[in-house]
Amino acid sequence: MAVMVMVKLRSQSEYDAVARELVRRGVTSTALLSHVSAATDEGFLVVDIWPSRQDWEQFVRNELEPCMKAVPGIARPEVKIFEAYNVGWPGRMAEAEEQPQAH
Repeated sequence: MAVMVMVKLRSQSEYDAVARELVRRGVTSTALLSHVSAATDEGFLVVDIWPSRQDWEQFVRNELEPCMKAVPGIARPEVKIFEAYNVGWPGRMAEAEEQPQAH
């Protein structure tokens, strides 16, 4: 089941430092479905969509954590993971609801 992962960092500069390290190491992920980041009133927020919790955890273990450890002063981010209800445009849900139900 797809998951939405929300990661709260202290600042955009932390995000940028980790991103530079990921790029320096040539890290890519073919599993990641969507990634968006933005500054908030409380810091910096990253929202990813992953095919499964296992895909996310593997990426963290093998790629993200080593990069974060390589950047001095990075605080442990707050991470929340939710099972995705819908990935994509809500219109697809409306179309599914319009389909006749088999009895």
